[in-house]
Amino acid sequence: MGFMSARSFRQIATSAGESYLNKRQTMRDKIEELSEKASKRGAELQEKYNTYYDEEKANINNFKTIATLAGEEYVPALNSFVGTDATKLKIFNNVSAENIRKELDKYKNVDTKTNFIEQSSENVSKKKEELDSTLLNEFKIPPATASFFTKGIAEKGMQEIRQSSTGNITEGEAINTNFTAGPGMGTDSFVSQKNFSENIDYYYNTLKTPRTNNAGLLVKNDDGSQVYDIAAGQEGTIARIDKQAKTIIENGFEGSLDEAIANVIEKGNNQSYDLSFLTTAVEGSPIDVELTGYFNQFKEKKSTSQMQSVIDELKERGLMNKANTLQTELDNFIKTINDEPQVETNIEPEVPAKVEPRPPKFGGGAEGKAKREAWESQYGNTHFDDGTLMSPAQQEAWKESQAKKGGGKSKKAIRRLVTEEGN
Repeated sequence: MGFMSARSFRQIATSAGESYLNKRQTMRDKIEELSEKASKRGAELQEKYNTYYDEEKANINNFKTIATLAGEEYVPALNSFVGTDATKLKIFNNVSAENIRKELDKYKNVDTKTNFIEQSSENVSKKKEELDSTLLNEFKIPPATASFFTKGIAEKGMQEIRQSSTGNITEGEAINTNFTAGPGMGTDSFVSQKNFSENIDYYYNTLKTPRTNNAGLLVKNDDGSQVYDIAAGQEGTIARIDKQAKTIIENGFEGSLDEAIANVIEKGNNQSYDLSFLTTAVEGSPIDVELTGYFNQFKEKKSTSQMQSVIDELKERGLMNKANTLQTELDNFIKTINDEPQVETNIEPEVPAKVEPRPPKFGGGAEGKAKREAWESQYGNTHFDDGTLMSPAQQEAWKESQAKKGGGKSKKAIRRLVTEEGN
């Protein structure tokens, strides 16, 4: 048998090349198909996470509502009652605080280590990890699928799919697990629903009154909110209530603005009412976050006095732990600054060669006079009235002339008589 002809060899080579290219294109098509499926699946799992997150957040809020009705001393019993089964909370829907406490009395001696709020928050985080893992594991190319010629395409394609479509379940806003139930509904230190309604009515219909037009219709702001007129002599009262309501929200009060107003009024009516937010903020509160942010900004600017003022404000808000932590940071920061080598500079500020001409000698009233005085203060000894810069010799001659009793030569004379060289 003779050797293979050149033509036959070319035909075989061409066929092999086409097969190689076809295999690689087939793999690219497969990767594209998988990418579309991964994207669609990712959207489905994101929706699943969102639903789970909303349910858990609603359960936590329901737990907080029930605990607030019962009071702080019943929180351990409520944790024992519900365990990890949020559906149990439904039996307390539309149940009075008194009856809730009666039911929870049965669980006061039940030992449990379950914290429903923290456990639910942890479950939300685990759900994200679970769904990320699910998506990651669902989209893999079996090793047998990828040949020697397509392995590189497969590996690169799957990497891109994982980066763009997997492991990226968007997590919901962090759920606040810091919670204090308070004394409970029906006790002397709790704003009852009756007192809440009365306080809000007093604020909006006595201290203030809704504004109406000539047709008797309510007047609204551009954003649709009601316009109110403050009753005569009540401006100071309104200002105090508004300021204190803002303060307790800044300090960590989690209710609405109306709830804050109702609590402030209740404190005004009952000095034994415990409203600690008036004087003490909690860690993680809006004012804590805001002041800490200012501290870091002032640190970047090396403004130690302003850093200290932030620390003092934190102390006034009762945030002693944060204040002490930042005080230590400030003290160390000052030491670092003091240890830095000091570079002395005696660079004179650059005088511009040309400035705006001197304002007219007369006219312009008080404003014109102020402009003339400002110009003289800044440029009077360095520039001619047309705004051009005097030479050093001319500046010296002008100062000597001005020092003479009754004044000496004018600037025009100085310009005419004194050259750049001082002759």
